[in-house]
Amino acid sequence: MKVFITRANAERIITKVDLNQIDIYSYANELKFKWFNKGELRKLKAFEELYSNPELFLRTYVKLEQKNDGKEYVFSSSSAYHTNEQCNRMLSDFKNIKIPSQIINSSRKQEFIDFCNENQKLRTIFPDQFRNRLRWRFGITENVEVHYENSGADIINNMSIHEVCARIDYLLEETNSWISESEMIREVVDTFGLQSFNFNKPEAFNLKKLKMNISILKVCEILEHLEVHFKQQLIALFKHYFQIKSNKSLSVESPLLIQLGFRYCTSCQRQEELNHLNWMFKNLNDSAA
Repeated sequence: MKVFITRANAERIITKVDLNQIDIYSYANELKFKWFNKGELRKLKAFEELYSNPELFLRTYVKLEQKNDGKEYVFSSSSAYHTNEQCNRMLSDFKNIKIPSQIINSSRKQEFIDFCNENQKLRTIFPDQFRNRLRWRFGITENVEVHYENSGADIINNMSIHEVCARIDYLLEETNSWISESEMIREVVDTFGLQSFNFNKPEAFNLKKLKMNISILKVCEILEHLEVHFKQQLIALFKHYFQIKSNKSLSVESPLLIQLGFRYCTSCQRQEELNHLNWMFKNLNDSAA
């Protein structure tokens, strides 16, 4: 039976995939944007394959026998599938804290979960302090917070496929125009463009690789512009394009999702039971008449 999943759960499925399995030969040329790094290209290709043929994708790349028991996140969470495409829960965001693999594989998982629960207020009000304490106590430097926005709705203003394509072409042209504005921008982007996601980590860039004398502050400023104004927008647009082109409603065969640990949405289940009761009463009334 075909059922529906949210965009957030599509994101969560992708996190279960070893992206190194994804073939990206010549993929950068297909997308016409040479500053996506290998990780970004593999993730985009994974979304394209998931949306175009979810059953084949799941059988090929995801270990279906390993159900998601919810223990990879601090707050209890299990993915749900929906039989009602209009279910209000299809619109909810997914927010959680992902437990790092080194913690899961150690004896400190419960300590990590307890720490996060005890410091929820700190995490909300002073997120930098929360991250510092994670680093001091557990040696965690990565960002453990997960937030998949607007999981079931179109996040790019319900654009049609033609509008998405036009927007992609526009951003590609704008990127090239911006890079051509100066030799300094071109030098920074050509040298470090694949690492633009590190724009807020000056220590990640070796200025000796540059042919020009450019300050680290200027390098980070240029890379932030590339990342925020072009790359992140293009990634969102390409993912949206893949979805509306191949599988706008995000429908998948339910047996595969059940093997992945997905549960039946309780809201959809209640609605189905209510519809069944209404059908029974209608038949009874028709029989009595």
